[in-house]
Amino acid sequence: MISDRNREEFEQRGRDGVRKQIQFALYSGDKLQQAYEWLDEVEHGPDRALMREQLSMRLDCYRNFLRICIKGDDVTIYPVGLDKVPRRDEWQINPNWKEHDQTEPAYVPASPLEPHLIEGPIVIRT
Repeated sequence: MISDRNREEFEQRGRDGVRKQIQFALYSGDKLQQAYEWLDEVEHGPDRALMREQLSMRLDCYRNFLRICIKGDDVTIYPVGLDKVPRRDEWQINPNWKEHDQTEPAYVPASPLEPHLIEGPIVIRT
């Protein structure tokens, strides 16, 4: 949920201004999350933003996370989503797993995961 104070700021800055604030890492924590929510709402309409908010809160199998790649002075952030995360009974013991071998996970999903980018990569150059 976007606070009234942040919504007012985002509307004053506009879409490009908010993207620049994100690009230069000037937002963090709740404000960063709210900036992404506001951009989603502006670009795709309030119905989609509301639906995503409800889905992420109500569905136990819906997850989003950030994958971060650091190369030299560049930081690339990949916003990744999983629309279906296996329940407890949908995991199985990995036949390739060996105790004290950290190259293989102990459990794997019975069906392959289907990660997707929520939006394009975000590159921050320092």
